[in-house]
Amino acid sequence: MKRCFAFGLGIAALVVSSSQCFAQEKLTPYRPIVYAEPYSGTRVTLTYEKLADGTQIEHRREEFEARNSQGWQVYRTTIENKDPLTRDGHKYTWTIIWNAAAHTRTEWCDCKKIAYRKQFGEPPTPRPKPEPKLNQRGGEDPGFTAYLGPATDRLKFHVEHIEPQMIEGVETTGTKAVRVVKAGLDGNDHDLTTTIISWYSPRLQTTMSTIIDDPVKGLTKTSLEHVSLADPDPSLFIVPSDREIQPFVALPR
Repeated sequence: MKRCFAFGLGIAALVVSSSQCFAQEKLTPYRPIVYAEPYSGTRVTLTYEKLADGTQIEHRREEFEARNSQGWQVYRTTIENKDPLTRDGHKYTWTIIWNAAAHTRTEWCDCKKIAYRKQFGEPPTPRPKPEPKLNQRGGEDPGFTAYLGPATDRLKFHVEHIEPQMIEGVETTGTKAVRVVKAGLDGNDHDLTTTIISWYSPRLQTTMSTIIDDPVKGLTKTSLEHVSLADPDPSLFIVPSDREIQPFVALPR
């Protein structure tokens, strides 16, 4: 086993691996782990940009994602180099693997032979699902107020449940969230209404479809397509042997 040295004061414990060491008390929690519910699919995001002359441009982005029965996850997306100084039209593939056994995240680009790995601590303890609120007649409350961000009126949404749907053979529950920014609150001369419609799979614990209609940012549609509920190919969760794994270092803010 290689030796590991932790620099700095106040570090009391170390997690030692064959190639790295991490300050245990500094680790952020690993993401919640979902066992025995494998899937794979392509998450497609469509954004619509409207020019001053009324022309509408559709931007499409695709990301492959998968999870195995042990709760490991992989995300893979292809990005075009759009740097105005070095733009060459080349496309790069970026891969992220979440290792549920080791509580690590490893990511790399096919433009380099280096993979960066970050260590996490134990995942958070699952919270019990809250009971639905009931109205005076004994039925479920038709809506509730939620803050998607700091608790200010600018980010206050009214959320209500909508009809569930079967998407890609998966049962989902639906919600509709509406926010109205009153005229004058942000320099706007009339009310601005943002609507978010989303369908979520309790079984897979992932969102299957989302439509965001924002008067400022425009229309965005995201959906999980070509879904398979079989266990994905194990090779998807293996870091290529030609990658040199280095500790992930966060950039200073």
